[in-house]
Amino acid sequence: MRKCLTCYRKTRNPRFCSRRCAAIMNNHLFPKRRPLGQCSRCRKRLTTHRGICDTCRSRMDSWLVKAPEISSLWTAAGRKLALDFVGLGLWWGEGTKDRQTVAVANADPDAILLALKWLREVYGVPLRKFRISLAVHHDVNVRATRHFWSRLTGIPLSQFRKTMFYRTRQKHPSRLMPYGTCVIRLHDVRLFDQVNHRLRAIRRLIRSSDSRMFRRQLAMKAGGDWTVSRKWDRTNASLQSQAH
Repeated sequence: MRKCLTCYRKTRNPRFCSRRCAAIMNNHLFPKRRPLGQCSRCRKRLTTHRGICDTCRSRMDSWLVKAPEISSLWTAAGRKLALDFVGLGLWWGEGTKDRQTVAVANADPDAILLALKWLREVYGVPLRKFRISLAVHHDVNVRATRHFWSRLTGIPLSQFRKTMFYRTRQKHPSRLMPYGTCVIRLHDVRLFDQVNHRLRAIRRLIRSSDSRMFRRQLAMKAGGDWTVSRKWDRTNASLQSQAH
């Protein structure tokens, strides 16, 4: 009795126990379809539908660390601080930087509600100071869209401005944004200065907590000058000396 060269089962045949095992071994040794692709990281030969091999994928996923559960850290006192941080990030990425107004534009209703809660709960802005502008496609029902955003935000239609229309050549552009883009804004210079000052303070604290080597690596990857990071080091040192 001998062992099969593929499945290692005992068989009376000289090499394989069945035609299936023989076909598996022959296809492995003499493949009919050669791999035409390659791994994007190690250049290993792969099939065309795969972009990265299993070894490189396992190395890429090895740095992932499981984040703590938000429900275990969420408290009533930390809700306002977390809302402020998320609102500042939303305004930094989706808001206008005109000193006369504080505005946030987005097509996601949850993002608009988050910005509204941020301004009302953290900074105490009354609902009567908000103004809403809409930008929709030409095949969208403007009246239904205005009523949708009014019911969602609680802002009356009297505080809505003129609706703008997008220019597009697509056949059905409303499928991408069925409710258009909503812009909530309020005109307050003092609030803009307060929000901008708070965002700059957070950015300064994050930048000062970074190590010098980390800033140098960022400057080298960006192709910038190392003197910029040295300038930040001198600025942080002066701020620390003033604090002490």
